Amino acid sequence: MAYHPWLHCPECGGKLVDHDDGESLRPFCAACGRHYYHNPPPVIAVVAVNPAGELLLVRRAVEPAAGKWGLVTGFMELLETPEQAALRELGEESGLQGEILRCLDVLYQPSPRYGSVIVLGYEAAVMGRPSPGSDALDARFFSPADIPALAFSSHDTLVAGYLSGTG
Repeated sequence: MAYHPWLHCPECGGKLVDHDDGESLRPFCAACGRHYYHNPPPVIAVVAVNPAGELLLVRRAVEPAAGKWGLVTGFMELLETPEQAALRELGEESGLQGEILRCLDVLYQPSPRYGSVIVLGYEAAVMGRPSPGSDALDARFFSPADIPALAFSSHDTLVAGYLSGTG
């Protein structure tokens, strides 16, 4: 039996069974005639930079990696563009508004909770003084030389790419 986290169809509540979709065994609802796919969710990470060239980091209030410093990060929501998600998360976690400048990278990140996530990294220009939101214990700017250890390897990659000019 193939691995899948669902036992019942989210549409009709019927029991899901493993069924070949032509490529692999997938959860299948015979009543709805639908296969279900376990795909990595999209996560937004924002390299937010102020006019002094400092990078915004937030101390995470929630798992995974609660208490560690990281980029503004969060899940993209339905009917939201990646850029909209980046600006929404920026506001929610730091109280700041910003302007998206560019997409820095798209990365794969293993995740104990989700199996894996796809991280869409954006650079944003911000102004003002950050104030931590509900998902953050603290929010502040760091000079590139003073960036602490970051919560996720994807954050390390995004920051390194931004600082080297290759991101």
